[in-house]
Amino acid sequence: MLSRTDRALAARDPRLTALPVLLDRVALQEWLSDLLGADLRIAPRYLRYKPGTSCVAAVEVISVGGPAVAPLPPALAAVPATPAGTRTVIVTAHGPNGVRKLGKTVERAPGGSVLATDQDLTAILTTVVADRDLPAVAALRDPTRTDRLVLRVAGDAVGGLRSSAGVRQLAYKPQRRWVGAVRSDTGTDLLLRAYRPGDLAATTDRVRALERAGAATPRLLGRSTRSGLAVLEYQPGAALEASVAAGDLAAVGAALGVLHATAADLPTRDPRTDLSAARRTARQVTMLLPRLAERLERVTDALSGGWALAAVDRQMSLHGDFSLDQVVRAGDGTVTLIDLDHAARGPAEVDVASLAAQAVLDGTAEPEALIAAVAAGYPAALDATRLRLHLAAQLLRRAAEPFRSMRGDWAEATEDVLLRVEDLVRERLVVAS
Repeated sequence: MLSRTDRALAARDPRLTALPVLLDRVALQEWLSDLLGADLRIAPRYLRYKPGTSCVAAVEVISVGGPAVAPLPPALAAVPATPAGTRTVIVTAHGPNGVRKLGKTVERAPGGSVLATDQDLTAILTTVVADRDLPAVAALRDPTRTDRLVLRVAGDAVGGLRSSAGVRQLAYKPQRRWVGAVRSDTGTDLLLRAYRPGDLAATTDRVRALERAGAATPRLLGRSTRSGLAVLEYQPGAALEASVAAGDLAAVGAALGVLHATAADLPTRDPRTDLSAARRTARQVTMLLPRLAERLERVTDALSGGWALAAVDRQMSLHGDFSLDQVVRAGDGTVTLIDLDHAARGPAEVDVASLAAQAVLDGTAEPEALIAAVAAGYPAALDATRLRLHLAAQLLRRAAEPFRSMRGDWAEATEDVLLRVEDLVRERLVVAS
């Protein structure tokens, strides 16, 4: 059942007839079950929304019926599953002028990757294989093609693959990035990252720069600019959660300090990056929740007015997109930082603010306590003013994430983020370093 906020959003955009279905988890589950002829349980993961134009949603599905219920279509069952056994379907919906685009999608999609179409909703349902922005993913549904592609990319660093283990999907953002793992014939896992081919060089160059500088991060084993696939070492262990002990968070601070001190040849982060992203997000949230427009404008102006204080002369080697799930703890307690696609040179406070902001979005920790615990292990003092401003910017640039991640309480979560940003820019919330 749609919430009042969802109903209002759908009413403002009647051209996208699929929008009410995508915003209603029960309706979405029933619709997908009908289209696929299976009794499904779903987990909505991601929604990209262009008002009046299109929606792209990634939804994990799993069949929950018994032997008498039809299984998943073979084309869907063939794509990599997540560790939980789910598989991802992509819903692409257009406005009334998008009928021709749907037809072109069907024509260009690899065989079997189109699962269903719905003319009434101007929507198409596909597997991840149909994601033309990530051509490497199409090879990963077939063991022979997977083996051939990985060996061509990583060569002698890999050997062979254990085809019986198959490929596991770990993360996916439509038209942007797919992450998975596969096991080599020696029993070692390999990390597979599929990018848009045009984005591959910039992201993997950062990983190589850190490797050359001696950073203790997973090595890049090979890449293919044609397919957009990168093969990296897989870091065994478990991603940290906010419930870990203060000692573990201090270890995170120590590991972050080591990374920051690494003299890597990385691009310098534009100091306007986070502020520009915060402004863009404020415009997006204004479209989603018009009642917040004035508050968003005030807080963005206030943040812009004080942004000069966020500048710093000394540049560190940053992770660039830091959060607790980017930290893996091995069995012996050592921690390793992973997923350094956005590594760059910039102020240390950016990474700590990113860590705290994501914890707020995940609802796992209060920023003050998390920052204090991490700072206890960080080898240098952090500037409280820069930390406050960067935390405000990192929170604001994430303000649309509850909607994008298709949370049922996205409106309430978004307003909670805004309240925190308002407190930060008004200096009512002080973050200690």
